[in-house]
Amino acid sequence: MDYKWLGSAWSPIKGCQTLNRWQEEVDDIALWRDHLPELSIKVQSGKGYNVNFYLVKDATVTPQRGKTVNIPVEESFTLPAGKTHYSFPLQQGEGNKELQFVAHLKSPAFPLKKDTACKLKMTYTYGADDPYELKFIPLDSAQAGFKSIRVEWRSESADLENVPVPDFPDRKSWSDFQKFPDRMGEPSSLLRNIMNEICWLDSIAKYGRVTANIGSKWKTNEKGNRFCFADDTYFSEHSFDLFKGQELPIYGDRVQFYKIESRGKFQARNATIEGKEPQKLFSRKFYFSLFAIWNNDHSLSDSDVPDHFRNAIFEGAQKSISIIGSENMSDTLKEELFFFLCCLHKDAPGIVGSRLLDAVRDKKLLWRYYKNIAFAIGNAELPWQQELFENVINPVDNDGLTRSKSMEILSIALWRSEGLIRKCSEAELKFLLLNLYNCLEFDLQKVVNDGKGYQIVTLCRHLELLLALLRSRGNDGESFKIILSPDDDLIKKYAGLVDRVATAVIDSDIALNSRVAFQLNKPKELHKMSDILYALSLYLTGSSGANSIVVSGVIDDA
Repeated sequence: MDYKWLGSAWSPIKGCQTLNRWQEEVDDIALWRDHLPELSIKVQSGKGYNVNFYLVKDATVTPQRGKTVNIPVEESFTLPAGKTHYSFPLQQGEGNKELQFVAHLKSPAFPLKKDTACKLKMTYTYGADDPYELKFIPLDSAQAGFKSIRVEWRSESADLENVPVPDFPDRKSWSDFQKFPDRMGEPSSLLRNIMNEICWLDSIAKYGRVTANIGSKWKTNEKGNRFCFADDTYFSEHSFDLFKGQELPIYGDRVQFYKIESRGKFQARNATIEGKEPQKLFSRKFYFSLFAIWNNDHSLSDSDVPDHFRNAIFEGAQKSISIIGSENMSDTLKEELFFFLCCLHKDAPGIVGSRLLDAVRDKKLLWRYYKNIAFAIGNAELPWQQELFENVINPVDNDGLTRSKSMEILSIALWRSEGLIRKCSEAELKFLLLNLYNCLEFDLQKVVNDGKGYQIVTLCRHLELLLALLRSRGNDGESFKIILSPDDDLIKKYAGLVDRVATAVIDSDIALNSRVAFQLNKPKELHKMSDILYALSLYLTGSSGANSIVVSGVIDDA
């Protein structure tokens, strides 16, 4: 055979000696070629997300020191108009590992008046300190106003002191709650919204769920609203919880309802055809008010809480406990009232802490009561709240669903208390970041393969948790900044994962409806990217553009 094998039995040093001897024999004839690693820049695509534009792909060079060779770049590149400079993050090698460099482009010809198509000339000089040279050459230099621009490779190491930190929505005052703008922008009282429905609990505890026959035909009042009576109780068409396509009951039909007493008269609430379970007792307006008031560490122990509201909640909580302990009430009602008590976090009666600590130690109960746990944690001020929080960070087992539900709990809890994130230790933060990455990769796979609604919601909640964890950059101590630095390998992997999520959901026309609302200015090229993915991409990479993002609110749901 006319070749010699540098066999495995040889030592690496002997192999190098042999190759060096052969090289001396043939002078300048190269005996091997260097395969260059892939090199790309991250750019905005016309599809609404970031993509990799390859500068080097499947390229080899002869290892002759000082020799410059052309690296062909087949695709043209369009510089968008109106920018004073351009800066593209560099990625190299397998897995698109992001380098701490950007390709920076500046010229007196900027800002361009029109989008300008360019061909790219890439060269590589073997052995040089800066081996790559890249030039942008417009296809029409007369129209562009320049002939060629050389790229400047700039180091972009993260400045830990100024790394961007997601903010938290402004804290409202109790005075704000009494003049809160409604959907029409008119001031309304969230406190009154709560009290208007809490008062029903007296009648429910007294009468329970009543069964009767519709005793009159439907009539129409002067406002055009339909009404009827069953025994001594007034029904409007809005009194009924009807399933889609179900007709209103007629004269003689048997119905069930909560009989609510007000000023000596009775009104029906949550009425259904006999045998049907009612929907939620409380309205959406009630829950919006409940979530808004017991948010960001608000409590009835605050000095500026109106006394009449504090007393109403204490009485409502006691009535709720009475109904929960009754044998004659439905489980659906009991569960709803228990959730109401959980939302009071540190104002909740003792039953909440003891029941939820049992739930968090049993994975099936944790799955069932994950929202109750999330709202009850508050700022983890009380011992039972702290214990809940610790058990969620380190859940009862390593089951995938248990981990996922624990992450959802944290996603809710960390956006309801600004200070809760500071109760995570460095070790806990690292642990959460590793587990969350695995959850998000699994979420992405499920959404791409199945695209079911609950899978999309889970993905979105986990992304919200990632944004919440990035607020740890604002914790005391540089170590938290280091853990979440844009230069950290795991954070770089997160940035790549967010790009993959953006690509998948846009290509599949999936809407990510985040509870977190932002004020931000997205480039028109990224208009299809959801706000939370756009915000995460800036925060994860440490882009200065993240400093202009405002988290304006978080909209919880029941």
